Formats: sequence, C-alpha cells, structure tokens
Amino acid sequence: IRRKLIFSEAEKLCRAELPLLRERNDLRGEALLVLSAVEMLLESRRLPETRRGNKKRQEARLSLEKAIGTFQDLKEIAWEAEANLLLSSTCLAQNDPRKALRFAQQSAELYEQIASPERARALNACAVAISCGPSSKECFEQGLRFHQQAVQHYRHLG
Repeated sequence: IRRKLIFSEAEKLCRAELPLLRERNDLRGEALLVLSAVEMLLESRRLPETRRGNKKRQEARLSLEKAIGTFQDLKEIAWEAEANLLLSSTCLAQNDPRKALRFAQQSAELYEQIASPERARALNACAVAISCGPSSKECFEQGLRFHQQAVQHYRHLG
C-alpha cells in the first residue's frame, strides 16, 4: 500500500506541475516531466493494486512521441535516446515487441552517436524486445547478438 501511495502522490505532482511548465512554454521541462511520469507509470504496473489500463499506456506513448520531437528540436541527443528507451518499454507493456525493438534500436544508435555508456542499456532493451516477439532461430540469434554486445559494453564499463 505504501508504494501505491508513492506512485499516486508522484502522479499528482506531475499533473500539478505540467500546466505551470506549459504556461511558461518550458518545452524542455515539460518533456522531462513526461519522462518522469512515464517511468512512474511503467513502474507502477508492476504492482497488482496499481495496474494501469491500455488507455494510460497509449497516452504515455503519445506523450513520449511528443517529448522525442521536443528533444530532437532542442538537439538533446541523450534525452532523445532516453525517451526512445522509455517508448520501447511502453510498447512492450502494450505487447508490441516490433515497435519496442525499433525504439530500442533508435536509442542504441543515439547513445552510440554521443559515446554514452547508456548504450548498453539500450542494447539490452533490444534483446528483451526480441525475446518478447516471434520465436524463430533468426530472432533468437539476433537477440543473442544484442545481448552479447550489451555484455561487452558492461564489461568495458567495469
């Protein structure tokens, strides 16, 4: 119950802050708040008493797509990559592994552009997306390659 209250309070804070950011035309702040809200939504779905329906996930997906556009306009590559990674997780929550893979790959490419260690997380998300998709030898091998690349990155990081 305590965790449920934390998610509920966090959601209220996000809802209260969003109009203020919009009023100030703070596009970056609004996009960052969307990332926080979607992370909260995705984490809350792990708790049986706070399951969210597909409508909330669809709203999250649309908000993330808008946030990605904002980060692209602002040339904030790291945040664009993070938003793509969250969009991948949102697609998985909607049982859409193909789109999840597309967004995870986009995240990995963006992180690679800026030589970010976060690329390992994106590669791991690629492997997870493939594991949720069709079962075939080709998919298995592709997922294994993503996983091996992620492990190499993690080893390099120490």
